Amino acid sequence: MKNLKLLKEIFLFSLPIITGQIGQMLFGVGDIIVAGHFSTSAVSAIGVAAAIFSPFLMIGIGILLCIGPLASEIKGQGRKDPSLLFNSIVVAIISSVVVILALLFLVFHINWLKLNSEIEASVALYLRWTILSILPALIFQAMKEYLQGEGKIIIPNAIIILFNLINIILCYIFLFGWGPIPSLGIFGAALVASFCRIMMALILFFYIKKGNCSYLIRNIPAVC
Repeated sequence: MKNLKLLKEIFLFSLPIITGQIGQMLFGVGDIIVAGHFSTSAVSAIGVAAAIFSPFLMIGIGILLCIGPLASEIKGQGRKDPSLLFNSIVVAIISSVVVILALLFLVFHINWLKLNSEIEASVALYLRWTILSILPALIFQAMKEYLQGEGKIIIPNAIIILFNLINIILCYIFLFGWGPIPSLGIFGAALVASFCRIMMALILFFYIKKGNCSYLIRNIPAVC
């Protein structure tokens, strides 16, 4: 019975994390689904761009996965160390710069990939307008991993799922146009993806600042 209870606790604790990780992987899928209703060239361009973008983003996320275990260890020792959050954000920023520069280099040499001439320019356009969103995406991931190490798993993963839905809705509006908003095509899809990543980071930051974890933000200047 004790083992069954433990397995149940592990499953219930991991479920939001699993959902959030799936949400991270599916973030660009919404763009592709909506683009499939727009044009074949758009879905091809966004699909290829997402395939190029994702490995670079995953490198940054992989670096930050160590934050959760470190935060759990500190909590298990009964300590509070806001320097870990601060340093995690610093690592996220440094990682972002490296990843962004590497991806920019690839975009400027997109011809090396020998893509179909019909989509090459669109792929480069989508990447140029989503590259800088790597910064808020990795800052969000750093805060998310820290909160999960603290046992706060619902909010950060719920934000990912929420913005997957928001991304699909806004992508449809900006791809096809709606009311006063003109059809922006692939450019619109790229703007929406970047907007969603920025908003995710901002919302999680203010959750930490205003919520039960406010001591983390208050103590950051002292750590600096």
